[in-house]
Amino acid sequence: MQHDELGLWYISKAYTYFNEAQRYILSFRYPESVVCAYESIEFSLKAMCKLLDVEYNRKEHFLDAATLVKLAEKIGRELRPEMKDQLLTILPVILGYTKELRNICRYGIDRQGVPSVSPKNIFGKVHCERVLKDADWLCDMLHQVDMRRRWKGGKPVKFGVLNGYVENPEREIRCTKYIWTTSKADFWVNYFSNLKDVDGKRKYDVKEIKASEIDNSFAVILNPFGEAYPEYSADIKPIYNIIRDYIRNGGIFVNTAGFPFFYAWIVSVGVEKPISEEKLLLPMPADEMEGRTFLLQLIRFTGTLYYKDFGAITTCDTKAHKGTVRVKPFQTTVDKEKFGDLVKGIKEITEFRALKRGVPKCIPIVRALRDDFGEVYPISALKFGRGFLLVAAMGMTNDKECKLFAKAVDSFCNWISQIMQTPGLPMEP
Repeated sequence: MQHDELGLWYISKAYTYFNEAQRYILSFRYPESVVCAYESIEFSLKAMCKLLDVEYNRKEHFLDAATLVKLAEKIGRELRPEMKDQLLTILPVILGYTKELRNICRYGIDRQGVPSVSPKNIFGKVHCERVLKDADWLCDMLHQVDMRRRWKGGKPVKFGVLNGYVENPEREIRCTKYIWTTSKADFWVNYFSNLKDVDGKRKYDVKEIKASEIDNSFAVILNPFGEAYPEYSADIKPIYNIIRDYIRNGGIFVNTAGFPFFYAWIVSVGVEKPISEEKLLLPMPADEMEGRTFLLQLIRFTGTLYYKDFGAITTCDTKAHKGTVRVKPFQTTVDKEKFGDLVKGIKEITEFRALKRGVPKCIPIVRALRDDFGEVYPISALKFGRGFLLVAAMGMTNDKECKLFAKAVDSFCNWISQIMQTPGLPMEP
């Protein structure tokens, strides 16, 4: 258990340092970016050693050549043969990062009898971009090894369901946003807990968790509160940042009913607050825009987190339709090949703020046609970083729609699991 915990900690550190390196380079702080990129490289390698049971010298910060060769050979055997050569190609980069170089990145050159030089004058943009590219590549390799842990470990897939609290139930007011979640709060836990695999074994290890417990030990985390999520502060949004990083680092975050992250449920006072920054860009009826149909293509909700971080462009209220819209769901042949026939026997669902056709990195799961927007996606997944945001853009106030989405979530997980068992099969839309 301690072995697993330390490996998970190393994975978290690898991704955290890489994300920090990306933020630093955008601020032209190249030495700091280089430091974080090299830290990410170190933790990526050690995490892979932990996950693949490759022994290394625990007294040293840096892995030696022999250990790296053993790691490359094991990755080649257990994942894909070409990954062995890929890792060996950047061996000089990894071995070139010594304790002395680490100190120079941090402190510059400050020795007696030698002119002082700051890190800013040593590490420029070109060097920073090269190291960051290597760190990104190693994080991608770590992600593939980590996905195997999450999805191919021979154990039930670890599945978290948010319980409405952030950290301390005794001092917080639980999120109770939607009627569906308050009247049947145990639906999601019961549904996924009762699913079996082809061998009759338990498919998911389901646990209700506080938002502060979100981490990369979970393959899937579900938010049952629709357009709201439990939060401490609508201004700082610490829980949202945790969720976003969870997805970026390879997790699957499932959001039920409507427009994700539109409201923050502030647990200290028990109220929801909209966290859209640009209220003037909320939907307006078409007749207020002189009924000009081309204006319906204007991007709405650009002040929301769903748009700013995930690039989501959704349906909105129009002259023809306001609120939820009854639509006939369908799937293409490709959809059914990936996720199975999910809508057989379902004649109608209520679409609400579905993704529109053309949104980058969107994977349609269930589709529908609207006379004002054309093809839209009441159930879809958005690729973000190394993970996915899985969304039900439906009213979901009845058993039929909740069971449809639950079935879609399970089918999406089956697809991910299949990808892990079929090397080379892409996860990109």
